[in-house]
Amino acid sequence: MIKVEIEELKNELGKLNEALDVFSQYSSSFIDETIEAFGGMNSDFTDKMEETLDNMRDTKAEKLYNNLSSYAKSLETLIKDFEETDNSISIQLEGE
Repeated sequence: MIKVEIEELKNELGKLNEALDVFSQYSSSFIDETIEAFGGMNSDFTDKMEETLDNMRDTKAEKLYNNLSSYAKSLETLIKDFEETDNSISIQLEGE
């Protein structure tokens, strides 16, 4: 017999979705907006900061985010399927 803790899966999915929400803020749009904020400022610091942010564009963060997002969607489907199967079995057992 296999026992699946649906509520535990839901809790973990909730944590993953919260992490994805936070992580999504550090996308390329974050880099673009931050670089824009330095526009018009003149100092060695702003030049170095713009250069650093520009170098961050080749990060693997977007691919990681997309993979984790896909995983979360698959987990949502799995939870839904488990619940539907559980309900279907319950209905069948009640009919016996």
